[in-house]
Amino acid sequence: MIDTHKLFTKYNDLIKVKKLKKVAMAKSRDNLKEGIKKYFCNNLPDYTPKFWIQGLYKMNTLITRKNRQTDIDTGIYFSSNPKDLSPFDLQRHVYDAVYGVTSQIPMHKNKCICVNYQDKYNIDFPIYFMPDGEIHPQLATKKNQWIIDDPKEMYEKFRDFKQSLEDRITNQGKQMVRVVRYLKFWADQKDLKDLSGIAITVLVMNSFVGCDHRDDTALFHTLVNIKNKLNSNFSCTMPVGPCDDLLKGCKTKNTIMDAVDAFVKDASTAINEARDEHEVSLLWRKHLGNEFPLGNCTNILNRVNKPALIAAIGASKPYSRFVKSFI
Repeated sequence: MIDTHKLFTKYNDLIKVKKLKKVAMAKSRDNLKEGIKKYFCNNLPDYTPKFWIQGLYKMNTLITRKNRQTDIDTGIYFSSNPKDLSPFDLQRHVYDAVYGVTSQIPMHKNKCICVNYQDKYNIDFPIYFMPDGEIHPQLATKKNQWIIDDPKEMYEKFRDFKQSLEDRITNQGKQMVRVVRYLKFWADQKDLKDLSGIAITVLVMNSFVGCDHRDDTALFHTLVNIKNKLNSNFSCTMPVGPCDDLLKGCKTKNTIMDAVDAFVKDASTAINEARDEHEVSLLWRKHLGNEFPLGNCTNILNRVNKPALIAAIGASKPYSRFVKSFI
């Protein structure tokens, strides 16, 4: 069994968002927050926006995708809605607040307002209303609906699960975070657009198998569990309200399962059969992309046709002794 844990830790460093980019994103986010607060103070003084960083940024599972793009979610929360604004209208006010901040026009998506930056990142603003007496906030949508959505509760669930792993075995919580990153980058490499980052996070939480100082083994066994669960029931239920199925209505089920099957097959070969680090790294690269480091080729002669090599050289000296000593 070839240990490629060091290659995986290098890979993790390559795909996670770099510190300088995080600093730039945070600065842009803070500038936008100030602009949004000023807009509502001037135009809708009865509405006081509060902000909360959420999503994959909060969970520390962000990656730099293959197109070098990354994003950050910052929720905007309102505790009251005195003018009874519709979900669409509330979104539109946030759109107007951020319009013109960058050279690119903001995007009014169904569940957020998205501000794009030339430095390959975007900042998404989902907008929430938390009515009095309600347990969960309601998310505004472009379809003019309020839907129950609680990113804070999801973060707390993820945080507690990570801590429970750390309580049992040191560093397994951090390993689980890395496995989420690996599978997010895999899904991005394979264009599995229906397999969202939050869906991958939930699948890993439900299937994680840790292995001390072996990210390769942890990834493989977690993948096997995910495959078995999806084969049994192709669904991914959010562990917090409203407990919706993140794969409901998925039209690319066969594509996703084919990709999972192929990954499990090659991961099994990499863990159980491959003969040197280079061979193993090529198998991981098929699914994790060329960002995965190439391993050292330490067993070249095992790759050749041994009987053919001996027959070609025959008994001539000194080459026959040299070949036989390595075969």
